[in-house]
Amino acid sequence: ILDSDCVVNGFAKASGNDFDKAVASVDVVIDFSHADNVLPALQACLLNKKPYFCGTTNLLDNHFQAFKKNSKFIPVMYA
Repeated sequence: ILDSDCVVNGFAKASGNDFDKAVASVDVVIDFSHADNVLPALQACLLNKKPYFCGTTNLLDNHFQAFKKNSKFIPVMYA
């Protein structure tokens, strides 16, 4: 879950620059937050080579384009 008080894996809390560090410590990111958080979360997953699952709603075409582009490098799934 990503937001200003990010909870990763149900335990680690992070925000801002700490998010990359938090992502590095988990096996997968499951994001049900807000459309504004999707691209930063996806970028953190890409940098840390972690799978990304997105269940966030109200996504735009640029989100789906980013999913397709980055799925060449990491597992990406959305629902």
